[in-house]
Amino acid sequence: KDLNELEEKHAEKKRRFLETNEKFHNEYADASRTNLSDEKINEILQKHEAMEKLQKEKQLLALQQQQQTVTPSTQLQPPPPPPPPPPPLPSTVVSQPMAPPIT
Repeated sequence: KDLNELEEKHAEKKRRFLETNEKFHNEYADASRTNLSDEKINEILQKHEAMEKLQKEKQLLALQQQQQTVTPSTQLQPPPPPPPPPPPLPSTVVSQPMAPPIT
């Protein structure tokens, strides 16, 4: 009796798993199959380029406004050039002692 119940529970779990797996596979296949036409790709690219251009224009306007609000006497000095990089460390070669030839 207990064995039959276990088998039934197992069969039910297996059936649900297979259904879920098949559903997932079908949804994945549908999502993978979506092909974009050249027109749609070009439309997306144009929107992206327009957004980038608009963002650059906003940044330029903000920069111009910021420069206008700063008076010449309070302008920031350009940062000093970065210090030169430290000289490279001398390379060290680690050698292992050679074993005497076996005769």
